[in-house]
Amino acid sequence: MFYYIRFTIVVICFILFTDKKRWRELLPVSLLASCLAGFTDIITFYYPLWRYLGEHPLLIALLDNIGIYPVVTYLFIQWLPKEQTLPRMLRYWLYWTTFAISIEYIHIHMKKMQYGLWWHMGWSYLADWVLFTIFYSYHKILKLSKLSNTRG
Repeated sequence: MFYYIRFTIVVICFILFTDKKRWRELLPVSLLASCLAGFTDIITFYYPLWRYLGEHPLLIALLDNIGIYPVVTYLFIQWLPKEQTLPRMLRYWLYWTTFAISIEYIHIHMKKMQYGLWWHMGWSYLADWVLFTIFYSYHKILKLSKLSNTRG
């Protein structure tokens, strides 16, 4: 039930907070996030760094890959600061990585997720910084903002 509620919250956030007019710009980054999530699912299947605890692990992974990862990435890119100075961008990353690790903490605390091998929350936090940097770089290098009528 936990994962269904989580997925429902994500869908509601998508409906309420995303700028659907910018989908051409934001969808490619969301698809990248979904693909990377699928890739990490494969890696953690064979090399168990972490796992979600539940009766249907495939369904949990699918809900993450089509829900949480693309929606969070969509919102992350959508709300990038207009003025992208280094202090402002570092603060923006800090907010998003803190949000992401807080969600993970809830999963660990509620026994819905378990670390394996040498993985721990510190590595997850570092991975969040790397992932948000990848998403931002992908968006910036490919000049995806030009696909949107609302951004230059």
